[in-house]
Amino acid sequence: MATLKLHKYSATGNFLLVSDCRALDITNIPKEFWSHVCQKYNSDGIVLIQNSTKAEVKMHYRNLDGGEVDLCGNGLRAMGHHIREHIKEGKGALLVETNKGIYEIQTTKGSAKVHMTELY
Repeated sequence: MATLKLHKYSATGNFLLVSDCRALDITNIPKEFWSHVCQKYNSDGIVLIQNSTKAEVKMHYRNLDGGEVDLCGNGLRAMGHHIREHIKEGKGALLVETNKGIYEIQTTKGSAKVHMTELY
């Protein structure tokens, strides 16, 4: 059984959880589970990092109620910071697939900026 490892971030007033779920199958996990996790850790939402065939990674975002949302700007920032600190160290552009399109996150040591216009 795989373990869900959570990291908590603050992004412009939102408290978000980020989890690298690339090795997990999250497709059949009910929204009530994600809502419970958000409530337990007092977060506004959870960012789930998945594999992508269109970009470096894909972001799935779940709100406090467990429902999936197409895009969350603060979630992208938290995800970019997490990826650079824990998965792929370094700085520069990071391409992320969302349900809304592909977005670019510019990362430097300790910060992440999102270009809020989808690339394609």
